[in-house]
Amino acid sequence: MNVGFMGRTRMLLDTINIIRHDDTHQIAFIWTSKSEPYYNCHEDEFQHVAQRLNCPFIYSSNIDGIDKGIDLSKVDLVISINFVNILSATFLNQFQFGVLNAHAGDLPRYKGNACPNWAILNDENSISLSIHQMSAELDSGPIYTTRIFPLNDNTYIGDVYNWLGLEVPRGFLDVINSIQKGVSPTPQKDVRSLRTFPRKAEDAEIDWCQGIESIHRLIRASSRPFDGAYCHLNGTIDNRVTVFKARVIELPYDFCAINGQILERHKDSFVVASGNSALEVFDFKLNELTQTESLKKITASLRNRLT
Repeated sequence: MNVGFMGRTRMLLDTINIIRHDDTHQIAFIWTSKSEPYYNCHEDEFQHVAQRLNCPFIYSSNIDGIDKGIDLSKVDLVISINFVNILSATFLNQFQFGVLNAHAGDLPRYKGNACPNWAILNDENSISLSIHQMSAELDSGPIYTTRIFPLNDNTYIGDVYNWLGLEVPRGFLDVINSIQKGVSPTPQKDVRSLRTFPRKAEDAEIDWCQGIESIHRLIRASSRPFDGAYCHLNGTIDNRVTVFKARVIELPYDFCAINGQILERHKDSFVVASGNSALEVFDFKLNELTQTESLKKITASLRNRLT
């Protein structure tokens, strides 16, 4: 099968590499654009693979430029992950088997952006990976396969991305092999969808009045490979505390404290209050200090507060 690739992220690059080593498939073209820091993959890496394979390489966010120098009539299908712009119905429908996309959301319910992050924030019990044939409507095309990753109170967004990094390339290879065998996708069920919108780094600011469970979910949904949840020490904007990991704990005593107040210092962590509950923060930094230096400053006084 002659397969084209378009988009960004390490998952797309790994998909190219796993499919190019399968003798039954050929790489028709590779098309990418400017990467984001958390993609763990630079656009130059796509160009290097294209050069090794001697296949057309396109660096552009302009969908109108792809047909220049490429005979798209010989392309059977296209795999797209995180392409920067919307693909028109005209583009999607010109390939025999369409354009496939890996959607990290529970279709047909979760449609849109940052689905894994929103799933953690919404306290879902799982996240789905759906490989579907794209249509003009957002995340609405028929589905070839769905794979499930369970979520719990110890699941961080990085865990989800690690799972996706393994499952997306394997899933695409399985799907295109099944297409060769005549398998067709299943139309999505007609249910009320949940449209999720993009998140920005500033959306991860901690409000210590929100309650421990909500704060813990925000931390887990904002952790690496993203910038982390954050707050400030004693209301000082220049003293930014970034939190990557924490756990809800039960102290052996009742307490009265202000939301965000430091309750305890441990060897490598500290405990902070929200309402009548406590959160132990064990992966963090104050500005760009080491964790040891950060711990000393954050816990220098029981009067210290995170705001």
